[in-house]
This record gives sequence, structure tokens and C-alpha cells, in this order.
Amino acid sequence: MRDKAGLNVRDAAKLAGLSRASLNRMELGHRVVAPEDMATLLVIYGVEGAERNHMLNLARQLGQPHWWEILSSHGRTMVVPR
Repeated sequence: MRDKAGLNVRDAAKLAGLSRASLNRMELGHRVVAPEDMATLLVIYGVEGAERNHMLNLARQLGQPHWWEILSSHGRTMVVPR
């Protein structure tokens, strides 16, 4: 999205009030994107409509327990195939 908006990491981070390192970690998946940060970035990148709603919903879901966390909280063991 950032590339499509014609922005480099430095400029996008500055507009969003983030450090370049923070934005880089978000883009690489090394840092969870807070819904507020996602909303800001989507405005900067010009993302609207259904795509904006989809991305905001994904950001909100990041803070929710995932199914494996729910199972482990009930004392169950999950076996993951290799």
C-alpha cells in the first residue's frame, strides 16, 4: 500500500508520527499494528471503502485471542501436523 501511494518508509513514518524502524517492523510483521496506527496509515496511503474496512478489522483482530490460545486456556493440548 505504501509503495502504491508513492511513499518511502521515511516519508510515510514521518507523516504517521512513527519512527522509520517502527514502520519497518510493522511492514515486516515483527510488530503488531495497533488499530489506531492502521487507521492513520490508511489515510496517508489513500485507502478507502471496503479495503479500508477490511484492513481495520484485521488490525482489531490482532488483539483478540486466537483459537490456539483459547484451547490452551481450557487445559487442552493441540497437536500441530508437520
